[in-house]
Amino acid sequence: MRLYEFTNAAEQLALWKVISDTVWQTLEAEAQQQAEAQAKAQAAAQKKPKSNLRAKLARSVPLPKPKQIPIKAPQLPPRNPPNGPPNIPVGNSNLNPPNPAQRPL
Repeated sequence: MRLYEFTNAAEQLALWKVISDTVWQTLEAEAQQQAEAQAKAQAAAQKKPKSNLRAKLARSVPLPKPKQIPIKAPQLPPRNPPNGPPNIPVGNSNLNPPNPAQRPL
């Protein structure tokens, strides 16, 4: 800001006073707004009812107990022992391959 543009010292002081007063008024208005906002927040926090879980549970209607249904294990058919000879591999199996030294040429 160029205060030296004014030729008169009294005008320079008057301008400085206007600027200073405006700045302080603005700061005061912002402080009041912040104080009001904090007061509203505190009032809102105090108005909220405190939830008491035990009180809520005491007022609730108890639910009826469910009927117990007997659970039976599924019945499996009886296991029959296998009839007949045990499983014998059929065909040409290579379970015991011949020794290469014993192969015919």
